[in-house]
Amino acid sequence: MLNINTIGTLVLVIVTLIELLMSFLHREGDRLKDMLANICLGLLVILTGFFMKALALIVYTMIYSIAIIKPVPSLLLWIIAFFLCDLVLYIYHLLGHKTRLLWAAHVAHHSSLHYNLSVGFRINFIHLFYRFIFWAPLCLIGITPEMILLLESLTAIWNFLIHTEKIKKLGFLDLILNTPSNHRVHHASNPEYIDKNLG
Repeated sequence: MLNINTIGTLVLVIVTLIELLMSFLHREGDRLKDMLANICLGLLVILTGFFMKALALIVYTMIYSIAIIKPVPSLLLWIIAFFLCDLVLYIYHLLGHKTRLLWAAHVAHHSSLHYNLSVGFRINFIHLFYRFIFWAPLCLIGITPEMILLLESLTAIWNFLIHTEKIKKLGFLDLILNTPSNHRVHHASNPEYIDKNLG
C-alpha cells in the first residue's frame, strides 16, 4: 500500500526531473551539474530516510507508552500536534543555524550556488540519524507517533517544494507561511539576510 512518504517522494522526484529537463532544454550547464549533484545527495537521503522513519517509529512508540497523558485523538489534538511539530521544526532549524555542531550537518543544504527544487534534496544524510530525537518529547504529552510522523512528512514535502524561483510572491500567504519567496531570502548570501526567515 502506498503511504504519504512514498507518494511524497514520487511527487518530489517527478517535479525535480521536470525542472532538470527544463534546465537541460535551456542549456544551463552549471545549473544542470549542480542539480545532478543535489539529486545524487538526495538519493542517499531518501534511502537513509526510509530506514530512519522506521527507527523513529520504534523510539516514538516506546516513549508514547510511558506518556504522561494520552488524550483521545480528535481534531483539536491534530491542531495542537500541528503547531507543536511546527514549533519543534523551527527550534531544530534555528539550532541548525546557531550551533556549530548542527550547522556542520546543515551547511550542505546552503552550499548550492543555484536555487531550485533540487536544493531540497541537498541535505547531509548525517542529520537523519539525530533529527527525530527533537520530536520525541511530544510523545510524552500524548501526541501519537503516527501523528508526528505524518505531520513531519507533510512538512518535509512542503519544505522541499518551497525551494524554487518559479513561484513568485503569494500575497497574504507570505505573511503567515514559509513560502518560496520567504525561503529564497533565507537562502540568500547577502549579509543582511543570513540566518533570517527560519520559519
